[in-house]
Amino acid sequence: MLYVLYRCNIQGCIISSDASVGEKSDLKDCIVGPAQSLPANSKYTNESLVAAEEMLEI
Repeated sequence: MLYVLYRCNIQGCIISSDASVGEKSDLKDCIVGPAQSLPANSKYTNESLVAAEEMLEI
């Protein structure tokens, strides 16, 4: 497991146990899938950050 959550603002997100979130990132209502690596100072709102093969059709 790798967690990099230094000074991040994370609200209402689901983050996979092996995802990496760069420092000072801002995530709101997002899904971060396995093996995803978000760069430092990134900002995401209402997004699904997963690989194409992990997407589900509802």
